[in-house]
Amino acid sequence: MKKFLTVFALLAVCLGAFAQNTGKDVLKDLEEKPLDEKASKKAKPEKEFDLFEIKALARMGYGWHLMDGTEFKGGFAKGNTEFFMNITEFDLTPVKWLTLSLGLDVKWDWYTPTKDYGFAMSGDDLVLGTTAAGMDNYKSTLNTAAFTFPLGLTFRIGSIAAVTAGAELAVNLPKNALIKDTYKIGTKSYTSTEPAGSIPQWGWNAYARVTFGDLIGLYARYYPQQPLIPTAPFGVTTVGLVLELF
Repeated sequence: MKKFLTVFALLAVCLGAFAQNTGKDVLKDLEEKPLDEKASKKAKPEKEFDLFEIKALARMGYGWHLMDGTEFKGGFAKGNTEFFMNITEFDLTPVKWLTLSLGLDVKWDWYTPTKDYGFAMSGDDLVLGTTAAGMDNYKSTLNTAAFTFPLGLTFRIGSIAAVTAGAELAVNLPKNALIKDTYKIGTKSYTSTEPAGSIPQWGWNAYARVTFGDLIGLYARYYPQQPLIPTAPFGVTTVGLVLELF
């Protein structure tokens, strides 16, 4: 009986020591955890967007010039079109839903009047005159190129859509302006080209676009004055499709 009591006493002492050590470890953990929690609270979560970003080949688009007047076909006329492609873009995004952007694009435009009218150079001036007698299937096209600098604000509606509006400076490249005429006299076909170097050096327009899912969308430009078309003192509206590449 005495041996049993002795063994029991030794077990009790050992268990008491183990419990005491375990209790110290638990207290130590409890003291350290609040420090870890405080540290984790101080750590800032990572942003889901970049404050400043540089893009290349961000988008491209194809549109139609909605020309007015008797010299041009109204609506989506074939030949009154444009194509543009972004070269680079600088984006500033202070909050996730708002971006200020400045870009550099290259743009090509085609203007084609009806068969009764054609582009020509009268000295140093670009003019739009009537078709000469005896020409069949006459088509006159003015091709131009420009670098454009769009400055705009983009508002995002979650991941569903983005709406952009702004203004754009266009620096025309007069050496790339070309008049191309095609016609027939009798059974023979002719093609002639002539530089149209008198176009203004620069112009500007207002623009807007709506894109869906950062992939595809619609855009519009409005030129308050179109100096390329001397007989058209009105503005020109361009509408088209845009494809986001970046």
